[in-house]
Amino acid sequence: MTHTNEAPDSLKRLLCRGQLDAGQLPQPSTTSELIISSKEKPSFQIDAVKDQADLWKIKIGGLESQLAARQLKIERLLDYKHPGFTSSFKPNGVATSYLPKLARVLKPTLFRLSGRAVAPLSEHIFGADDRAVLKDYSYPWWCIGSVGTGTGTLIGPRLIITAAHCIDFSSRYSTIFTPGKNNLGTTNILSSARVDAWLTGSEDGNVCANDFAIGVLSEPLGISHGWLGTRSFIEDWVDIPHFTHVGLRGGVLPSWQSGLSVEDVDDGPFNTMELETFCDTESGQSGGPLFAYWNGKPYIVGVLSGYEEEFTYSFPLSFSTSHNVFAGGAGMVERVAQMRGEYD
Repeated sequence: MTHTNEAPDSLKRLLCRGQLDAGQLPQPSTTSELIISSKEKPSFQIDAVKDQADLWKIKIGGLESQLAARQLKIERLLDYKHPGFTSSFKPNGVATSYLPKLARVLKPTLFRLSGRAVAPLSEHIFGADDRAVLKDYSYPWWCIGSVGTGTGTLIGPRLIITAAHCIDFSSRYSTIFTPGKNNLGTTNILSSARVDAWLTGSEDGNVCANDFAIGVLSEPLGISHGWLGTRSFIEDWVDIPHFTHVGLRGGVLPSWQSGLSVEDVDDGPFNTMELETFCDTESGQSGGPLFAYWNGKPYIVGVLSGYEEEFTYSFPLSFSTSHNVFAGGAGMVERVAQMRGEYD
């Protein structure tokens, strides 16, 4: 497949393809890996936990420092070549649903003030709230899940992508990715995986074009779940309403919004882009993908970074515009391609 500038598929075109039925869902991998940074070969000791038949204690010796997830640097291989996209993958026997199953859930509010409902402070809604609650375990929806304080998506056998500001990079192997969460924050997927290393685009916590992080999982969950591809956004796709966003509202409610368009783009460092949208968001959706379909296959063009308000002054008037911004662009795809080459 070669990269072209063709527009993403419309929902009407996708539904004409029909839904792809599935047989029995594949079982996740039962093999885990642990990446350890040490000049000498570490020693391991495995002991049963007393009176706990299903728990095991693993002691690791010979390390010069405490365990911590490795943080790789985006400055590496800035001249890495890529074709403008990375591939998606759907395992055999897994259903594909272009229009997912949605659940009707009354939206909770934090409290009432003088009888009037008050919305969460972190919520940014444009016009009517067009989000619905996702409840679907078919592909690609079950590739999206929770990680850190936000939302992550499988983009390779062992890779996920999220927003950099969602991750505590100093944590000692405590960051877990759990795919396929439903509207109660639980999951019917039997597996989660630890994140052992990160390639980061930004660490300042600001809304920006390079606010993404690519994580290396301890288990290849993508083999059983599949993954989404990534694609470089081009300005020809501005105002085309064929994009979809999924993110975990409050960390528990998978929010789905379709028919989105990118209203404008701003260039960022490392060949990245800020993709400005009127997507409705709140806390927990950060890191969630903005994606569309090309030839029936899903490709991520950006991950949610956050809300941005821009002020413009033109004598004698001044005005402001606001958007929710996704971090994307060719720089994001380059980094994903780089990591796919190293960790596939």
